[in-house]
Amino acid sequence: MKFPQWVLDFKKKGTEIRFLNNYYYLYEISSHYDKEKKRAVKKTGKFLGKITQDGIVPPKTDRLKANLKNLSVKEYGASQLIYNMNKDIVSSLKQFFPYNWKELFSIALLRLIYQSHLRYLESYYTTSYISELIPDAKLKEKSITAMLKQVGTQRQAIVDFFKGFVAGTDIALVDVTSILSNSENMSINQLGYNNKKIYDPQVNLLFMFSQDKQMPVYYRILPGNVREISAFKLSIEESGIDNAVIITDKGFYSEDNVIAIEKEKLNFIIPLRRNLSIIDYNKIAKGDKSKFDGFFMFENRPVWYYSYIVDNKKMFIFLDEHLKSSEESDYLLRMTNEKEGYSKDDFFLKQYRFGTIAVLSNLVNESDEKIYQYLKSRMEIETLFDTLKNNLHADRSYMRGAIELETWMFINYLSLIFYYRIYHNLVKEEKIKKYSPQGVLLYMSLIKKILIDNEWKIAEIPKKSKEFIDLFGMHIT
Repeated sequence: MKFPQWVLDFKKKGTEIRFLNNYYYLYEISSHYDKEKKRAVKKTGKFLGKITQDGIVPPKTDRLKANLKNLSVKEYGASQLIYNMNKDIVSSLKQFFPYNWKELFSIALLRLIYQSHLRYLESYYTTSYISELIPDAKLKEKSITAMLKQVGTQRQAIVDFFKGFVAGTDIALVDVTSILSNSENMSINQLGYNNKKIYDPQVNLLFMFSQDKQMPVYYRILPGNVREISAFKLSIEESGIDNAVIITDKGFYSEDNVIAIEKEKLNFIIPLRRNLSIIDYNKIAKGDKSKFDGFFMFENRPVWYYSYIVDNKKMFIFLDEHLKSSEESDYLLRMTNEKEGYSKDDFFLKQYRFGTIAVLSNLVNESDEKIYQYLKSRMEIETLFDTLKNNLHADRSYMRGAIELETWMFINYLSLIFYYRIYHNLVKEEKIKKYSPQGVLLYMSLIKKILIDNEWKIAEIPKKSKEFIDLFGMHIT
């Protein structure tokens, strides 16, 4: 067959042109001596491509291999979501930490998505799209160590950063948790009991939780052996919050603790153990609801209440009939199964306490319903501590010094803000019973971007991930 000259121009030594299905193709050819045929035999080699007037189009596999040289895959969905929801945080960090804002935001984001240790942060950063959104963050371990020391000396900048969250807070609830630390270079990790009765070197973390904003607005690191009351007042003054309420656990109450907290002129709500003699259960024992002060609805069920004054403080008694029924059934089931410590006599002794919550407070002018709401908000603080320790794996510190620990806790605080913003969006969309923030980030992290010929392109999006794109109103490009 006679080929056009423009086709022949592509023929070189060791190649052959073929015409198939109205297209011209170029192949490598060679020859070898066939002993049986006793002559040279042509051997077709590699397919070199389709011949066009514009040139040779390489085989598809060769084109893919060439593209792979300029291809990069990065996690996109989760990092883009967090970045979109926290652009105000980026602006604030630029204002208060102009030299370290990139590292602070990027580490906080990676901590939330991956719960990453310091040594792995750079690897996660380079494979995350946050490295494109916030380029040139210095996340080598040596650079992070230097940053931890620098930011940790800037407590005033951290407090000024808090003020953006404190502003507009009507009521802040205050509580303390502890984390373990065995660093020999810290003076604040002191021996002390935590709520698990573990007597180890530890650091206390005081958090303030905004009831109206439903998120943490302040933290402060305290020595592990410091009595909480002695630190509350100074922390409240530093935060600039006018209306702070100390909400304790049931083990806090004692006459000495109440005297100490009143001496500091702090507002407090102290839930009490049910067996304390200062609690008057007579109205409940009479079984006459008309003797109560009233009831209110909480989460679609009635809560009955009455209150009385005790030494210029107010005792609030709440009765939840649904809780009472559940606790009675649980007790009787254990008694039926002959669990040790459960008996009929003990049941009769406790029968009027089931379903009750007793609270002592100096907020004597607050309504019973408001006190109950404050008390239930303490569950939000417990959730905060649980998120900090379990989701962010910050129940133990490996920081070498108090300065580094300050920065590390600030980074974890930022991660908590990211977490709560996702949480509140799930609540708003009535999806919180179905999904958790960590579940959202897991599915969103499945969305990747691929760099092909210097252009980032979205890879195929899993069906489940598309649901969260719509839920959070993300614009994927």
